[in-house]
Amino acid sequence: MFFRYIDFYYLFFRLFIYCLLFLFTGFTFDPIGLSLVHSASTRLLSSIFGIFGLSFLVMLYNTLFVRALLCRKYGSYTLTLMATLAIGSGLFFYHKEQKQLFDKEHTPFKILVVHTKTLPEELEVSKDLINDAFHRWLSLLKTCLINTQKQTDLILFPEIVVPFSSKAPLFQNPEMQQKLHSLFPGNEPLTSSHAIGKALAKKLQTPLLIGLEAKEENHYFNSAYFIQPDGRTKRYDKRVLLPMGEYIPCEWARTLAARYGLVGSFERGSQSQFFPLEGSFIYPSICYEDTFPLEHSDIKKIALLVNLTNDGWYPNSALGEVHSKLSSVRSLESGRPMVRSSNYGFSGVINSLGQSHFLNDAQIDGDIDARTLSVSKYTYTTLYAIWGNIPLLLFIVCSILFQKEKIIWPFNQH
Repeated sequence: MFFRYIDFYYLFFRLFIYCLLFLFTGFTFDPIGLSLVHSASTRLLSSIFGIFGLSFLVMLYNTLFVRALLCRKYGSYTLTLMATLAIGSGLFFYHKEQKQLFDKEHTPFKILVVHTKTLPEELEVSKDLINDAFHRWLSLLKTCLINTQKQTDLILFPEIVVPFSSKAPLFQNPEMQQKLHSLFPGNEPLTSSHAIGKALAKKLQTPLLIGLEAKEENHYFNSAYFIQPDGRTKRYDKRVLLPMGEYIPCEWARTLAARYGLVGSFERGSQSQFFPLEGSFIYPSICYEDTFPLEHSDIKKIALLVNLTNDGWYPNSALGEVHSKLSSVRSLESGRPMVRSSNYGFSGVINSLGQSHFLNDAQIDGDIDARTLSVSKYTYTTLYAIWGNIPLLLFIVCSILFQKEKIIWPFNQH
């Protein structure tokens, strides 16, 4: 009977973890499967099962281990452990060899990644937000102009790197215009963040992706602007908004949220976007969108995943580190490299094998830094990209329906 208790809790926990994301809170952080992402022998199993599969695998290890201790029979536990290690190691070393061959014939992406350490405007008391935004722009521009190298493929900024709407004419002061035109000579007025971004892309002849707030009539969006050197611009609006942080889900919650300075909501974006780069496409995500599995129909056309984030709400916590690990899971599930730019936390690159090179807060001097980082263009098709979580859910359901013994529900026992 005790074994049937174990079976019940194992199956229930597997189903509950999945429902936690899609039916209940939408809280995606810190699944227990992250413990297997650290090891080269197991991380590529997520290319088959995804992060939920790794979480269920951790529970399976523990369940079989308890059985082995009680029965003093270690066959099932040892066989399962050795089989998964063999599959994971085989996948890793195969793709590692393929990547080395690929890299000999293909140049990597070279990306200027901007990392900032500034508190969100809601947490920072300032009497002159416009002047602060202008001086932040000056620091960003000087950092990019100094650090950009030749043949850089992309300049990447964090989420909402400068406050206020992207096209709001904030910088009309003659002194501000004089300082901006000293960096970008010309007669075109540079009164908005969008105009400054276009001037930077034109001067460096490099496309840039920058997080800014977008406004359409009375609707506001948390957006990523892709600006090309010729001035053409595309925009992606964040679709997965953070409850209570970016939108207020219920009318009754508005009074409560107002006590913490949250008086408005962003609008949800309507669709995904693809931005052209080096003859292929990049796929943007904003903040904790990269903690959710990708839309599987979109993966085939993607060459590079890009994330713009702001982990400055909890600047001295483990948030940035956990967030970066979840980003690596998206690379493993999709077989695509990723680059991320963050305000606080971890900025850097992750190749399609989950190997990363990050820049964190302790590694930069001051509030802004930028580094040119390279990441391999090697990609591969994963089973998870084809099937998603469907095989895993079918396995859970079948495990419950076709138990050899009837499951005893513990909370009905006396």
